[in-house]
Amino acid sequence: ENKRIYNYTNKGDLVNGWEAVVNTDKITAPLNYFRAKGLDYLTILDQSGNLNLLDRKGKSVVKFKQKLKNPYHNEYYLIPDNTLNASSIVICDSTGKITRLYFSGKIESEQPIKSNTEFYFNYSTLNGQYVFVSKNKLSTFGNDFEKKLETKLNLNSLTKPAFVYSSSQLKE
Repeated sequence: ENKRIYNYTNKGDLVNGWEAVVNTDKITAPLNYFRAKGLDYLTILDQSGNLNLLDRKGKSVVKFKQKLKNPYHNEYYLIPDNTLNASSIVICDSTGKITRLYFSGKIESEQPIKSNTEFYFNYSTLNGQYVFVSKNKLSTFGNDFEKKLETKLNLNSLTKPAFVYSSSQLKE
């Protein structure tokens, strides 16, 4: 409501030292937490596409100049790495364009599918695959955006699928 992010302990008390972060727009995507080199970080994405990286006290570490266009279904995927600069965010827009934004500022974009129908997107950090599901098709792509799998579906309606990976699938 007031575009601020507060941090509470598990007992419901405000965390000491946390600065209530003020955002320029409403936050519609979940916040993500990760650690790099022993330090804690939060990522925040608002409905205008502003991405902000905060430290454990709520101070902005990186505020990206580029806005992320139309995160489809307000989802994005955090890919933590050993260093902050190697860590990244993956989003997909409503056309099927995937953008990977590294905290170093490097940006990679690719459009493995072109879609004008509703679909769901998932990025598996376990095996580095991009997954697209629509009413009539399931497609997966590797980190190099080469198609790994495509199968036809015949669904009456499309709801957000649950993605489950077995240990044998992760070795592929």
